[in-house]
Formats: sequence, structure tokens, C-alpha cells
Amino acid sequence: MPGRIEKFMNALSHKRVILVMLVLIMISPNSYADIIPSGHHSIEHCFEIANTNEYPNHTFLAKTLVVTIADSSWISEVIKGNDCIKFHRGVKKLQICATSRESNTKGMAAEESSNPICSNILDMKFAGIVHKSDPTQKVIDSFSIEDTNDDRLSIKETKVTYIYKDGSVEELPYTTQAERPVATRAYSSLSGKFWFILPLSALVAIFLIVMWKLLRRER
Repeated sequence: MPGRIEKFMNALSHKRVILVMLVLIMISPNSYADIIPSGHHSIEHCFEIANTNEYPNHTFLAKTLVVTIADSSWISEVIKGNDCIKFHRGVKKLQICATSRESNTKGMAAEESSNPICSNILDMKFAGIVHKSDPTQKVIDSFSIEDTNDDRLSIKETKVTYIYKDGSVEELPYTTQAERPVATRAYSSLSGKFWFILPLSALVAIFLIVMWKLLRRER
């Protein structure tokens, strides 16, 4: 038994095994943020703050964390009126910040304000990739500002709107924060939800085959 363990450890040190392991590590769910799976296509996914007009003395800023194969970064964008801010593919987090109009009139950009008040960081799931059989054309997440004070901005997810290819619209209220209600006409398939398992399984199989061959060579 000790001899087999030693052979196994020697095999692990082989350069080709290390290379395969690095590839497997890179193939993670986050890596697929840049890839549209076969049989799917992209649609528009955006969000809006429904009641910014109730806070005329504030400028609002949307900050989204986007994760790709190469890196991750926060993207900031000023929310103008009732604009629907487009989500980038790979979005993972969302935070809304507010600055006073007084800061902006002094020549300071909203994202450069020294005293912004921000919401909690919300987990987001990108909904802009659907199966080709899915009739959804656009997804709109709606938020509302609940309260603003000196150190915290309170926002709430209120509803999601699904716009379909035939022009019909479906609005569903959020019953649980951070859990987007599923469209009643959404395409549902286990293969669509777990499409990445096949290529990942293939890489695992390659890894096991390489390990087996190296172990035989060491005998």
C-alpha cells in the first residue's frame, strides 16, 4: 500500500497532470458567464428604480459586479429618471447608491461624491440568456426606494416584468427578496439548466484517463 501511495504522488507531480488540473479548475460555473450554450440566445435584461421621482434632491448610482473568465470588476452608471439600466452578462451583485444634488452642483460627479449613501449589496442572477424555444423577449427587474437616511439607503425588489415575443406582458411580484419569480411561459428543461455538466464531465474523464495511464507507467 505505501508503494502505491508513493506512485500516486509521483504521478501527481507530472507536468501533464498539473496542466489538466489547471484546466479543470478554470472550468467553473463563473467561467460560463461569457458563453452562450448551444440552443440558447441572449435577450435584454435590465432593471429600473420605480420611484426616483419621489427623491428629487438625490442622484442615484447603480453599481454592478460583473464576473468573467478573465476578471471581475464593478461597473457604475448614473440612473437617469425611469431609465432601465441594462445588466451586463456575468452580473453577480448589485448596489444602489445616492448622492445629494448639492454635491453634484459643486461640480462633483455622482460616483465621486465623498458622502454617498448605499444600499446593501444584493445577489443578482442574470436572466438574459434563454432557450430558443422560450418566448421571452425582455426581462425587467423593478426596485423601489423604501427609505434614505444619513448612512443607509433602503431598497426593495418589488416585481419582475416579462415581455414576450407576441407583445404580451406578464408582471409578477417578488414574494421573497433575491428570488426572482419564474415566468409562467418560461421554457423549462433539465438539459437547459445543467448544460455545462457534459463538457465538465468530459474533462473529468480525461483527467482520470491520464491519471490511470501515468499510474501504469510508474509500475
